[in-house]
Amino acid sequence: MDPGFLAKMMGVTRGFFNLPLDEKQKYSNLANGKEFRNEGYGNDMVLSEDQVLDWCDRLYLIVEPESRIIRSLWPAQPPAFADVLRQYTARCREIAGVVLANVAKLLGLQEGRFVGMMDEGVQKPNDDDGVWYNVPIVPNALLVNVGDLTEIMSNGLFRSPMHRAVTNAESDRVSLAMFFTLDTEKEIEPLPELVDDKRPRRYRKTTTKDYLAVLFERFTRGERALDTVKIDLNDD
Repeated sequence: MDPGFLAKMMGVTRGFFNLPLDEKQKYSNLANGKEFRNEGYGNDMVLSEDQVLDWCDRLYLIVEPESRIIRSLWPAQPPAFADVLRQYTARCREIAGVVLANVAKLLGLQEGRFVGMMDEGVQKPNDDDGVWYNVPIVPNALLVNVGDLTEIMSNGLFRSPMHRAVTNAESDRVSLAMFFTLDTEKEIEPLPELVDDKRPRRYRKTTTKDYLAVLFERFTRGERALDTVKIDLNDD
């Protein structure tokens, strides 16, 4: 993606977060000042005193499809915010198509196997031994994370990493994330082409809606939702 455009997208993002609090609160994720919703500006919903909190301010917006966009939550300031975000969305969609096509090719599937399943739109990776690895900062590069649903559909051939964002006391941090997911009612399970006697099914069937509900509930406890759908292959 063009470095100049990435700088423009980051610029309008920082411009929003640098606004006075009362201006940002116009786009609050608390409907009527009390009912939590994912979309809008704010923090995580607090469900219990034991909850693991993600300490950051965020602006979460659905950008596609048009029928799901809540325009009243799109900031009017900076003036270029909406237009730049629409351009960023279109460019990310193109990149996602290329990535998904190549994921399919690597798995020996038709290039369009994943692209047609994706709806328009789930910190740093670790491995199973609990060790965290630094991800190098590459200027003007996009970091692509494989999500949980891709791990399930690939029957574990692609792994969804645990990730976290870290900051320091010397400078702020702004991240731009674009999520591509499936229709909420779609059933998710390992693709039949990737299941055989040598590599049996490793995940139970679920739906996007049910899985995302578990994902949020587990996230508040610092746990992985994938563990709820994994099949214990050692279980007789």
